[in-house]
Amino acid sequence: MALLCPVLADHGRADLAYALLHQDEYPSWGYSIRHGATTIWERWDGWTDHAGFQSPAMNSFNHYSLGSVGDWLFGRVAGIDQTAPSVAYRELLLRPLPGGRLRWARAEQETVRGRVACGWSVEEGRIAVTATVPPGSVLDVCWSGVSHSGSDRSPGSATGPCRRVARFAAGGAGPAVPPRAPLMEAPGLDQP
Repeated sequence: MALLCPVLADHGRADLAYALLHQDEYPSWGYSIRHGATTIWERWDGWTDHAGFQSPAMNSFNHYSLGSVGDWLFGRVAGIDQTAPSVAYRELLLRPLPGGRLRWARAEQETVRGRVACGWSVEEGRIAVTATVPPGSVLDVCWSGVSHSGSDRSPGSATGPCRRVARFAAGGAGPAVPPRAPLMEAPGLDQP
């Protein structure tokens, strides 16, 4: 389960990853939430309408196995990541992935260098991305593009390979980025 949403998104099927995220019928993350869960359960069938509770021998109601979707929410949906050679978030890779029924996402994380945050919002067919970058970090902003899907004009799936659209240095040489700054605002939705 840990790789399901990331692999779908990285292979051009973010639409399916978001469909899984938004699903609330059994089996799904949303099914548990719809039935009162405040944590991620170990099993899809930890509790179901038709069978009730599973055996307590293997039925954790606070378990990372299915909760690994949180990594995808931070690293791809909100966009906080680091480049492959980076250590301790020295080289940040912010690559937000708008999609599904979400109109915005934002995450922040404390690192040894300081707070890192990335967020995006969609309003009137435009996507705005903001970030907080700690001093001494280098920031790459990567964008896959977003295509329109559905009649509600919500963002759809990522299209094409992720490409760097900007590189900034925080408190170092090169173009500077203020501690919290809007990084980009661009049309992100194809108009029907």
